[in-house]
Amino acid sequence: PGNWVGEAVEYTDTWDSGYSKSWGKNVGNVKMMACVDGGLFTSNGQMPSDGCKVEEETPGTEPLGGRFKVSLDTTGHLVINKRAGYTSEWIGHNALATAADTDGDGTSMEEILEAMPNIGDVEVTRSAVNLGANNGGYTWTVTFMRDADESGGQWGGCQQKDDVDNLCNSPGDVPTFCKTNGQSDDCSEP
Repeated sequence: PGNWVGEAVEYTDTWDSGYSKSWGKNVGNVKMMACVDGGLFTSNGQMPSDGCKVEEETPGTEPLGGRFKVSLDTTGHLVINKRAGYTSEWIGHNALATAADTDGDGTSMEEILEAMPNIGDVEVTRSAVNLGANNGGYTWTVTFMRDADESGGQWGGCQQKDDVDNLCNSPGDVPTFCKTNGQSDDCSEP
């Protein structure tokens, strides 16, 4: 049984098929059912040869999976300290939102984005799984809280720090992330 009956499952648990248990047991292109006609009969006693058959109406498809990268080009930004195009490490299609969600194992959207030189502190939330559109995907919302306080760049740290906690200011209007082909920092589309 899946996580809807019985014991709870872990985030990494999979079925024998290799698919995540978060999808439920009947995921992908499942095996055809068999028709056992031993108990079937007709009013005249003769079962036609095609009286018990299984046909596939619509083949199942693979669930959403894989990974992706995002790039952020801050080359012309007036506030962000690190002015260049940088690409993230691989992000899982089902990456959790925060470091707290992953116990700091480096796989959350927050951790991966904050590892990029031109991104400082971000807050990330993740939507519930999108079952209504039948794609099983997520939407992450990223709020840029503070610029990275790293040496180098146009400010040698960050443009400005607050007087109370000595934290970098927000980078303001941040350029849009773009998808990459995973091979370079070049954007394939915004």
